[in-house]
Amino acid sequence: MTPGQLEPAMSDTSDTNAPDTPETGDGMRESDAGQRIQNAITYQLMRTVARINAQVSKRLRDNHQMSLAQWRILALLADQTCTTSAAIRRTVDIDKGQLSRLVSAMQTCGWIEVTEDPIDLRRQRLHLTPTGRRAHAAAEPMMRKRRELLESKLSPTEKKQLFAILAKINDAAEESLIDD
Repeated sequence: MTPGQLEPAMSDTSDTNAPDTPETGDGMRESDAGQRIQNAITYQLMRTVARINAQVSKRLRDNHQMSLAQWRILALLADQTCTTSAAIRRTVDIDKGQLSRLVSAMQTCGWIEVTEDPIDLRRQRLHLTPTGRRAHAAAEPMMRKRRELLESKLSPTEKKQLFAILAKINDAAEESLIDD
């Protein structure tokens, strides 16, 4: 066929051996590509996290007027796990701009105070206010119950295995970032 020539018209007879699903462009059927994606570890992890986060985000928003990211910051500060903005950023894995917006909103709510580190003036220290402690205490039972429900689906051995598997996946993800 030369350029500009039209392809011959398809006959009215159908090929009974042709699959029902269209091709993706690389010779693979859409159903095969969909199956390949669904079998990917990253897809399954993303899907699980998205479902868990969507459910809890709605409950936090409806019952406590806070986002999941705000809850995580409150919990870290309540446990005194992290007290600097840099440590929180690394632990929660968010960028500086997003953390800045969250901190600003949480200050507006009266949940946290921000002070300069007396040793390193470039660092910001975050502290829960009494209002922030009450907000954390109000949401904590719901969050604990949610965590316990999820964990109740696993035996202690399965939970240990899951954490070991997730650690391996995290290590592999870190390695792939280094190699890029």
